[in-house]
Amino acid sequence: MSPKFWDENSVGEEIKIMGPLGLNTADKFNSKNKYLFGFGIGVGVIKSLAENFKKNSHTEKVTIVMGHKYESEILYKEFF
Repeated sequence: MSPKFWDENSVGEEIKIMGPLGLNTADKFNSKNKYLFGFGIGVGVIKSLAENFKKNSHTEKVTIVMGHKYESEILYKEFF
């Protein structure tokens, strides 16, 4: 979507923005084992979902897979 913002033809065009699904959809994850994949969507969403699932007694296991080019790019290193 980002290149669209820099396109001269889009100046003055009305747009609608919707944030990541995040916690709004956490209650739709019914399985006891959850898998979260974070590749370019932002670590904040994954962290929020993981914290939410950790509080849920129905959740037995959360597996998180993150993609980073360099270890120095990992945010919330202590959490993950």
